Amino acid sequence: MHALSVPFILFLLSLTTSALAHMQMTSPPPRGNVAPPVGTVDYNLKNPLNGRDRPFPCGGKPRGSSMATVKAGTQLPVSLGGSAIHDGGHCQFALSVDGVAWVVVKDVIRNCLLNNALTYNVPIPASFPSGPVILAWAWINAIGNREYYMSCADITIQGGGAGFTGPQLLVVNLPGVPTVPEMLPGIDDGRSLFLARPMITIGTKQGAPAVQVPTVPLPKPAPVPTQVGLPKPAPTTVPVIPALPPVPKPAPASPPATTCAGGVNAPAMFCSGTGFILCVDGKPTPVMPCAPSTSCRPFGKYILCLPPNWQ
Repeated sequence: MHALSVPFILFLLSLTTSALAHMQMTSPPPRGNVAPPVGTVDYNLKNPLNGRDRPFPCGGKPRGSSMATVKAGTQLPVSLGGSAIHDGGHCQFALSVDGVAWVVVKDVIRNCLLNNALTYNVPIPASFPSGPVILAWAWINAIGNREYYMSCADITIQGGGAGFTGPQLLVVNLPGVPTVPEMLPGIDDGRSLFLARPMITIGTKQGAPAVQVPTVPLPKPAPVPTQVGLPKPAPTTVPVIPALPPVPKPAPASPPATTCAGGVNAPAMFCSGTGFILCVDGKPTPVMPCAPSTSCRPFGKYILCLPPNWQ
């Protein structure tokens, strides 16, 4: 009997990992889990999206009956279940009124599903519009095949407000969108993509159903900017004398990166003159360099690679 080679053993392990990598939302009951009309039960709800028979969003499943009623300004317990947690990863809990615009109301960075944490209290913003709403759980697994899981449940919000602004749902690991690598120490595990999510607003307008303002196409989130160019001037037949370039501002001094504020789970980010310093498991990682013509600079609530003359 011949001994199995190491590559073959790793291949067998990868098959086992793939077969077990299945998770889903269990409460509120997601679309496909409960079937008043008969014949709509999906026995593969734990499978990831794939862009084909399980497209984004919600695996292509249509709106169903409301599975829960929750008051705006409270929290809704959301339970998850499945056979393998794949060393956790990033979870997002998001709300939508039309299945097109998704605004995130809770993030769990890197530690989602770890330590048998399968129930999360999801805040329902007091200002989110009342009425039928889609609640989504999205998971980016830490190790194994690069996949994207999503379960959707139809709920009803009561006593809401005029609108809520938050980050747009990050969609990755599907055709046409970025891929987040396995979440190993010393590399960007996708947190830079989380920081670059655009802010969107879902609100009411003159009594009409809730809408998104502005409209942001999905499922193609904006990639992490490596260089931001200046806008091109409008065409004109009159010669334009170019203005003198602004005096470059010196890159801000990076704060001490000896600890990660907020504990081991904090998605904190530091900025040096040449690139990012991420917090992974409570410790600063090596610098992720910016492009040669840019430097790491704070930009509003984000930290990005920007040219010196960016205003």
